[in-house]
Amino acid sequence: LILIIISFYQFGVIIGTLILVALYQILKLLLPAFGYQFCEGNDIVHLYDTEKNPSNCIILWEMERISFDTLKENGFKKTAIKNIKKFSQIPVNILGFWFWKDVDKSVAYDCVQACEQNIHSKEELLRYSEKLNSIKIPLSKPQWFVRFIEDYTEGKSACVLVFHHSFA
Repeated sequence: LILIIISFYQFGVIIGTLILVALYQILKLLLPAFGYQFCEGNDIVHLYDTEKNPSNCIILWEMERISFDTLKENGFKKTAIKNIKKFSQIPVNILGFWFWKDVDKSVAYDCVQACEQNIHSKEELLRYSEKLNSIKIPLSKPQWFVRFIEDYTEGKSACVLVFHHSFA
């Protein structure tokens, strides 16, 4: 905000706007070399911090039974974490601006965990998902996590993916 006021005051609205746009484009090109990425407008809105609403989204899915290690290794480590940048980024605020910062892939890999409860019905899965939805994901971690239920029902596994709106 201070940068905007100074640029408009010193150079006028048109030249001040051109300076800000040029600065933004330069930073957008340079920041990835240092492991940062600008949070676009929609991300910034969703990073608004409140104690009441963690702003989580949940995806539940049932699948043919697979092992936890197979899901973690093939579904997340070799696929999602490797190919989708936000799976291994955290939001950081620098001088009032939000950025996505790269973190070690092992940090993202740790977001995939086995469920700590015995869940064997849709009702239990929905109750468990409600509980997970109320968890506030710390800004020091990637804005998602997975809980995997290997022995969900006869021949089936289940997976709960929880992510903050800013992740989408």
